[in-house]
Amino acid sequence: MNLKQIVMRAAILAACTVGPATLSAHAQGMGGGMGQMTPEQRSARQLEMMKTRLNLSEDQTAKVKDFMAERDKKMTDLRSSGGDMETMRPKMMEIQKDYSDKVKGILTDDQKKTYEEMQSQMRGGGRQGPPPQQ
Repeated sequence: MNLKQIVMRAAILAACTVGPATLSAHAQGMGGGMGQMTPEQRSARQLEMMKTRLNLSEDQTAKVKDFMAERDKKMTDLRSSGGDMETMRPKMMEIQKDYSDKVKGILTDDQKKTYEEMQSQMRGGGRQGPPPQQ
């Protein structure tokens, strides 16, 4: 067997091994995560997570949903303005801070503590569940 045949067989073996695993991960929703969702889908998923982890009341849930809609509209408008990321980043951070302050304003002390832990995990790259396979 010459070198060309060995390389070809190795490439085929790699494709047969990695391909199905990639398709399986994608089919299970791990193939892009939140990045593949629309802003509305991300907010709905975030709202459900917050509702569960913070044990939000119906009134709190409705308010958080309104805060998210306002934040998403501001973010969409900012992105549509055509600015570069360097310019938009501080504005986006301010929009996110405003949203977070509003959320904290309707939470109990225990809920605030949990919310801040959740925020810290997200900022620090803290993940729940196993890391993605490469």
